Amino acid sequence: MSSVNIKFNADNAAFDEENRNFEVSRILSKLASDIERGLLDESTIIRDVNGNTIGLCEFFSSDLDEC
Repeated sequence: MSSVNIKFNADNAAFDEENRNFEVSRILSKLASDIERGLLDESTIIRDVNGNTIGLCEFFSSDLDEC
């Protein structure tokens, strides 16, 4: 079984009330594009629009069915 874990912290200025939806959408769109083009490593740092490190996108392979 393979899995993908995308986790990021949205507790900074890039995610203020006016920009929250846009910034989340921007991050997820970029991740989707990078995944499609094969540009991500097994563990990739996620950065907000201001360049701050806010989380990770990680790919896992396992012999266990956890669902």
